Amino acid sequence: DNQANLRTGITPSLMARYTTGTPLGIKMFYRLQFPALWSALSVNVAATNGSTMAESLQTQSASLGGRPVFSGRVGWELNLPSMQIKLGASGLQGPRNDQHDPKVQMRQWGADARLLWGGLALSAEYVDVRQDQGSAEKSTPLGPAFFASGFRAKGFWTQLAFSLPWSWGWVSKITPYARLGHRRAAFEGFGPLEVARLTAGVRVDVGENVALKGEWLFNRERLGAPTVDNDVRALSAVFTW
Repeated sequence: DNQANLRTGITPSLMARYTTGTPLGIKMFYRLQFPALWSALSVNVAATNGSTMAESLQTQSASLGGRPVFSGRVGWELNLPSMQIKLGASGLQGPRNDQHDPKVQMRQWGADARLLWGGLALSAEYVDVRQDQGSAEKSTPLGPAFFASGFRAKGFWTQLAFSLPWSWGWVSKITPYARLGHRRAAFEGFGPLEVARLTAGVRVDVGENVALKGEWLFNRERLGAPTVDNDVRALSAVFTW
Protein backbone atom coordinates (compact mmCIF):
# COMPACT_ATOMS: atom_id res chain seq x y z
CA ASP A 1 0.00 0.00 0.00
CA ASN A 2 2.23 2.79 -1.27
CA GLN A 3 -0.44 5.46 -1.67
CA ALA A 4 -0.94 7.58 1.44
CA ASN A 5 -4.74 7.54 1.17
CA LEU A 6 -4.83 3.71 1.01
CA ARG A 7 -2.18 3.02 3.66
CA THR A 8 -3.57 2.96 7.20
CA GLY A 9 -0.54 4.62 8.79
CA ILE A 10 2.15 7.10 7.80
CA THR A 11 5.54 5.40 7.84
CA PRO A 12 6.41 2.15 6.03
CA SER A 13 7.52 -1.08 7.66
CA LEU A 14 11.17 -2.00 8.22
CA MET A 15 10.97 -4.34 5.21
CA ALA A 16 9.18 -1.93 2.86
CA ARG A 17 12.46 -0.78 1.26
CA TYR A 18 12.72 -4.21 -0.38
CA THR A 19 9.09 -4.56 -1.55
CA THR A 20 7.68 -1.14 -2.50
CA GLY A 21 9.79 -0.16 -5.51
CA THR A 22 8.13 0.70 -8.82
CA PRO A 23 9.96 -1.19 -11.60
CA LEU A 24 8.83 -0.96 -15.22
CA GLY A 25 7.70 -4.14 -16.95
CA ILE A 26 4.84 -6.45 -17.85
CA LYS A 27 2.56 -8.46 -15.58
CA MET A 28 0.01 -11.22 -16.06
CA PHE A 29 -2.71 -12.11 -13.56
CA TYR A 30 -5.03 -15.12 -13.42
CA ARG A 31 -7.76 -15.80 -10.87
CA LEU A 32 -9.82 -18.99 -10.54
CA GLN A 33 -12.91 -18.91 -8.33
CA PHE A 34 -14.46 -21.82 -6.43
CA PRO A 35 -17.97 -20.56 -5.53
CA ALA A 36 -18.97 -23.71 -3.66
CA LEU A 37 -15.97 -23.27 -1.35
CA TRP A 38 -16.28 -19.47 -1.04
CA SER A 39 -12.65 -19.25 -2.16
CA ALA A 40 -10.36 -18.34 -5.04
CA LEU A 41 -6.84 -19.07 -6.28
CA SER A 42 -4.72 -16.40 -7.98
CA VAL A 43 -1.40 -16.36 -9.83
CA ASN A 44 0.72 -13.31 -10.72
CA VAL A 45 3.87 -13.35 -12.87
CA ALA A 46 5.94 -10.38 -14.02
CA ALA A 47 9.11 -9.42 -15.90
CA THR A 48 10.53 -6.03 -14.95
CA ASN A 49 13.53 -3.74 -15.46
CA GLY A 50 14.61 -4.06 -11.83
CA SER A 51 13.59 -5.61 -8.55
CA THR A 52 10.95 -4.48 -6.07
CA MET A 53 13.56 -2.62 -4.01
CA ALA A 54 12.99 1.10 -3.46
CA GLU A 55 14.84 3.35 -5.90
CA SER A 56 17.11 4.67 -3.15
CA LEU A 57 18.69 1.18 -3.06
CA GLN A 58 18.65 0.24 -6.75
CA THR A 59 17.85 2.46 -9.70
CA GLN A 60 14.93 1.15 -11.79
CA SER A 61 14.87 3.62 -14.67
CA ALA A 62 16.95 1.25 -16.82
CA SER A 63 18.06 -2.37 -16.87
CA LEU A 64 21.83 -2.11 -16.43
CA GLY A 65 22.39 -5.83 -17.04
CA GLY A 66 20.11 -5.97 -20.06
CA ARG A 67 18.04 -8.85 -18.69
CA PRO A 68 14.70 -8.75 -16.87
CA VAL A 69 13.94 -9.67 -13.28
CA PHE A 70 11.23 -12.34 -13.00
CA SER A 71 8.80 -12.42 -10.09
CA GLY A 72 5.63 -14.23 -9.16
CA ARG A 73 3.05 -14.80 -6.44
CA VAL A 74 0.55 -17.56 -5.72
CA GLY A 75 -2.37 -16.59 -3.50
CA TRP A 76 -5.39 -18.20 -1.92
CA GLU A 77 -8.35 -16.40 -0.41
CA LEU A 78 -11.44 -17.36 1.54
CA ASN A 79 -14.35 -14.95 1.14
CA LEU A 80 -17.06 -15.67 3.70
CA PRO A 81 -19.98 -13.26 4.20
CA SER A 82 -18.51 -11.90 7.43
CA MET A 83 -14.81 -12.70 7.11
CA GLN A 84 -12.00 -12.71 4.54
CA ILE A 85 -8.66 -14.54 4.73
CA LYS A 86 -5.81 -14.09 2.22
CA LEU A 87 -2.58 -16.12 2.09
CA GLY A 88 0.24 -15.80 -0.40
CA ALA A 89 3.77 -16.89 -1.27
CA SER A 90 6.00 -14.96 -3.65
CA GLY A 91 9.47 -15.04 -5.17
CA LEU A 92 11.82 -12.99 -7.31
CA GLN A 93 15.08 -13.64 -9.16
CA GLY A 94 17.18 -11.72 -11.65
CA PRO A 95 20.31 -9.60 -12.06
CA ARG A 96 21.24 -6.97 -9.50
CA ASN A 97 20.24 -3.69 -11.06
CA ASP A 98 23.27 -1.87 -9.66
CA GLN A 99 25.58 -4.14 -11.71
CA HIS A 100 26.25 -4.32 -15.45
CA ASP A 101 27.08 -8.04 -15.27
CA PRO A 102 23.80 -10.00 -15.57
CA LYS A 103 25.43 -13.02 -13.90
CA VAL A 104 25.42 -11.14 -10.58
CA GLN A 105 22.04 -12.24 -9.25
CA MET A 106 19.60 -11.32 -6.53
CA ARG A 107 16.87 -13.49 -5.04
CA GLN A 108 13.92 -12.67 -2.87
CA TRP A 109 11.07 -14.69 -1.42
CA GLY A 110 8.32 -14.00 1.03
CA ALA A 111 4.98 -14.96 2.54
CA ASP A 112 2.01 -12.77 3.39
CA ALA A 113 -1.29 -13.14 5.22
CA ARG A 114 -4.32 -10.97 5.89
CA LEU A 115 -7.47 -11.39 7.97
CA LEU A 116 -10.46 -9.05 7.65
CA TRP A 117 -13.30 -9.58 10.10
CA GLY A 118 -15.77 -6.80 10.63
CA GLY A 119 -13.71 -3.74 11.52
CA LEU A 120 -10.66 -5.85 12.43
CA ALA A 121 -7.72 -6.05 10.01
CA LEU A 122 -4.72 -8.25 10.84
CA SER A 123 -1.83 -8.30 8.33
CA ALA A 124 1.62 -9.90 8.32
CA GLU A 125 4.53 -10.39 5.94
CA TYR A 126 7.92 -12.15 5.95
CA VAL A 127 10.66 -11.21 3.45
CA ASP A 128 14.06 -12.79 2.72
CA VAL A 129 16.52 -10.97 0.41
CA ARG A 130 19.88 -12.18 -0.96
CA GLN A 131 22.29 -10.47 -3.36
CA ASP A 132 25.45 -11.90 -4.89
CA GLN A 133 28.73 -10.03 -4.54
CA GLY A 134 29.26 -7.66 -7.44
CA SER A 135 31.85 -8.20 -10.16
CA ALA A 136 32.63 -4.51 -10.81
CA GLU A 137 32.03 -1.09 -9.34
CA LYS A 138 28.50 -0.42 -8.19
CA SER A 139 26.14 2.15 -9.70
CA THR A 140 23.90 3.99 -7.24
CA PRO A 141 21.55 7.01 -7.46
CA LEU A 142 24.25 9.00 -5.61
CA GLY A 143 27.07 8.00 -7.96
CA PRO A 144 29.58 5.15 -8.29
CA ALA A 145 30.67 3.07 -5.33
CA PHE A 146 33.80 0.99 -5.60
CA PHE A 147 32.85 -2.07 -3.61
CA ALA A 148 29.70 -4.09 -4.25
CA SER A 149 29.42 -6.51 -1.35
CA GLY A 150 27.06 -9.42 -1.19
CA PHE A 151 24.00 -8.69 0.92
CA ARG A 152 21.47 -10.63 2.99
CA ALA A 153 18.39 -9.36 4.81
CA LYS A 154 15.39 -10.99 6.42
CA GLY A 155 12.58 -9.75 8.58
CA PHE A 156 8.88 -9.52 9.21
CA TRP A 157 6.13 -7.15 10.23
CA THR A 158 2.62 -7.65 11.58
CA GLN A 159 -0.06 -4.99 11.96
CA LEU A 160 -3.36 -4.95 13.84
CA ALA A 161 -5.96 -2.26 13.07
CA PHE A 162 -9.58 -1.80 14.12
CA SER A 163 -11.91 0.59 12.29
CA LEU A 164 -14.63 2.19 14.38
CA PRO A 165 -17.53 3.73 12.42
CA TRP A 166 -18.17 7.25 13.68
CA SER A 167 -21.02 9.65 13.06
CA TRP A 168 -19.96 12.69 15.08
CA GLY A 169 -19.70 15.85 12.99
CA TRP A 170 -17.52 15.42 9.92
CA VAL A 171 -15.70 12.36 11.25
CA SER A 172 -16.76 9.15 9.48
CA LYS A 173 -14.29 6.59 10.87
CA ILE A 174 -11.54 6.23 13.51
CA THR A 175 -8.89 3.52 13.13
CA PRO A 176 -6.34 2.84 15.90
CA TYR A 177 -3.51 0.55 14.83
CA ALA A 178 -0.24 -1.01 15.97
CA ARG A 179 2.58 -2.60 13.97
CA LEU A 180 5.54 -4.68 15.14
CA GLY A 181 8.53 -5.16 12.84
CA HIS A 182 11.97 -6.75 12.91
CA ARG A 183 14.88 -6.73 10.43
CA ARG A 184 18.31 -8.41 10.39
CA ALA A 185 20.64 -7.42 7.57
CA ALA A 186 24.35 -7.74 6.76
CA PHE A 187 26.76 -7.02 3.94
CA GLU A 188 29.20 -9.83 3.18
CA GLY A 189 32.34 -9.32 5.25
CA PHE A 190 30.62 -7.07 7.80
CA GLY A 191 28.74 -7.74 11.01
CA PRO A 192 24.94 -7.96 11.02
CA LEU A 193 22.66 -5.11 12.03
CA GLU A 194 19.46 -6.08 13.82
CA VAL A 195 16.68 -3.61 14.61
CA ALA A 196 13.09 -3.73 15.86
CA ARG A 197 10.27 -1.21 15.71
CA LEU A 198 6.90 -0.80 17.38
CA THR A 199 4.54 1.66 15.71
CA ALA A 200 1.34 2.86 17.39
CA GLY A 201 -1.03 5.34 15.80
CA VAL A 202 -4.52 6.42 14.90
CA ARG A 203 -6.18 7.45 11.65
CA VAL A 204 -9.24 9.71 11.54
CA ASP A 205 -11.23 9.81 8.30
CA VAL A 206 -13.11 13.05 7.73
CA GLY A 207 -15.76 12.29 5.13
CA GLU A 208 -14.44 10.48 2.06
CA ASN A 209 -11.67 12.90 1.05
CA VAL A 210 -9.58 13.73 4.13
CA ALA A 211 -7.53 11.47 6.42
CA LEU A 212 -5.70 12.76 9.51
CA LYS A 213 -3.00 10.47 10.94
CA GLY A 214 -0.69 10.50 13.93
CA GLU A 215 1.76 7.85 15.10
CA TRP A 216 4.68 7.15 17.41
CA LEU A 217 7.57 4.90 16.39
CA PHE A 218 9.60 3.15 19.07
CA ASN A 219 12.92 2.08 17.49
CA ARG A 220 15.29 -0.36 19.15
CA GLU A 221 18.79 -1.47 18.10
CA ARG A 222 19.15 -5.16 18.91
CA LEU A 223 22.58 -5.95 17.47
CA GLY A 224 25.45 -4.24 15.67
CA ALA A 225 24.64 -0.62 16.51
CA PRO A 226 24.68 1.51 19.66
CA THR A 227 21.42 2.26 21.43
CA VAL A 228 20.40 5.85 20.70
CA ASP A 229 17.34 8.01 21.29
CA ASN A 230 15.74 7.71 17.84
CA ASP A 231 12.02 7.34 18.51
CA VAL A 232 9.90 9.25 16.00
CA ARG A 233 6.57 11.05 16.18
CA ALA A 234 4.80 11.81 12.91
CA LEU A 235 1.66 13.66 11.80
CA SER A 236 0.04 13.56 8.36
CA ALA A 237 -2.95 15.10 6.59
CA VAL A 238 -4.01 13.48 3.32
CA PHE A 239 -6.52 15.01 0.88
CA THR A 240 -7.89 12.83 -1.94
CA TRP A 241 -9.67 14.19 -4.98
